[in-house]
Amino acid sequence: MFVRTNQRSRVRMVVTWAEADEIDDVNEAITTGNLDAYDARVTRCRDDLRSTGKFGPSPAYADVRWRMLNEDVAGALATKDPVALLFAHRRMLEVLRRRRATDQALELALTVFYLEQCGEPVRGYDIDRGGADTVTWQPLATPSQGSLTAWVGRECEGLGVSVEEAARRFDARADGLRRGFGLPLSWARIRPECV
Repeated sequence: MFVRTNQRSRVRMVVTWAEADEIDDVNEAITTGNLDAYDARVTRCRDDLRSTGKFGPSPAYADVRWRMLNEDVAGALATKDPVALLFAHRRMLEVLRRRRATDQALELALTVFYLEQCGEPVRGYDIDRGGADTVTWQPLATPSQGSLTAWVGRECEGLGVSVEEAARRFDARADGLRRGFGLPLSWARIRPECV
């Protein structure tokens, strides 16, 4: 059970995890000034889920939220935006960890870890090169010994696999992310520094 203040009604209440997620998302939409867009998106996703016939007449918010996160991932992939992908995957990972979906969470946790190590592309204007646009990467996390173990150790333990083995299995996925998003650091370089 959680205590949340619903910004729509200004009422403080005790809620479940699912209710807390919905209140948190609504509060975030209010804070960012996107409440109307958020409400429209929730309605559209709920209608889409209802139309499949698999979620009943009123799909749960958890299903609606997962649908929206999947749309966020698809949008990030389409626009090749690693930061949007990172934020969507962070939220998905939070959901999977709460559900204790260890097998699904492991690869997502490795993806989030890798994207954080690579950082965020910062676009600039280079006067010395005739006004050409430049891109530099701002790290969001610093590689350090044991940081990968701290990040995915729980999932690895739950699956009975070592962190080193999980990191090796992630090689191909990381290479695909690097090529697809033009990431500055290879997983082969990061991995030895972080295990």
